[in-house]
Amino acid sequence: LLAEADYQSTVMCNTPRYLSAVRPIEFQVRVTNNSPTAWQPSLSSGISVSGRWRLWGLWGQKKVHPGPVAGTGFLHQTLEPGNNVSLELVLRPPVRPGIWTLEIDLVDQGVTWFDAKAASAVRFTVFVNAPLSNWWKTIQDWVAAKVGNKNDR
Repeated sequence: LLAEADYQSTVMCNTPRYLSAVRPIEFQVRVTNNSPTAWQPSLSSGISVSGRWRLWGLWGQKKVHPGPVAGTGFLHQTLEPGNNVSLELVLRPPVRPGIWTLEIDLVDQGVTWFDAKAASAVRFTVFVNAPLSNWWKTIQDWVAAKVGNKNDR
């Protein structure tokens, strides 16, 4: 279990601002250990970098997207205080198109997100597009319904 001071970190990355709802992407996240303690590899410590989607609720409150986190990247070696490492994160977009907030942060698996202790998350507004094939199918279904209704008269 980490002490309060061990949650000090810096997370930096650039994510795409436009995503397809069906296509995961890979990108790099740079993590710096600003704590006084070395972080052990993810398999032994449970510390990893993850993303989660948030959607604005009816009265402005943010809600965590139900379902799995957007993606997880793992520490493969010990990260000493003051050092940084670049981790690969595979991002899974939400299946529902719209304007989302993506939060990327470190997480102590089964305990807490680092941001809950030390305000380390980075946030991006991301536009998630529906796949073109879904839009085309929706249009085809609508046209077929309208044409079918006229012929039935």
